[in-house]
Amino acid sequence: MCSTRQNTPWLTSARLQLEAWLGRWRAELAPTHSFVFTRANGTPLTTQSVHRLFTSTCYRLVSARCAHHGLRPHQLVKLRDNQQGARERQ
Repeated sequence: MCSTRQNTPWLTSARLQLEAWLGRWRAELAPTHSFVFTRANGTPLTTQSVHRLFTSTCYRLVSARCAHHGLRPHQLVKLRDNQQGARERQ
């Protein structure tokens, strides 16, 4: 069974802004596909590139390695707070 979500005003606004931005810049970016999110070189994201992006961003934000599976926002905040506390104790 598939559930549908109602469009909230901010979601509709974000979609319209993204469509306007894509309408303006897509031709200039000259992608070789129809995807919105790509790697820096304009090629489609792969499983490996998403993993690298996640791990590098996580390490940059909390100075610790993170696994993408099972990670929830409250766990990320807790990890960040623990890292800050460890730095203060040093």
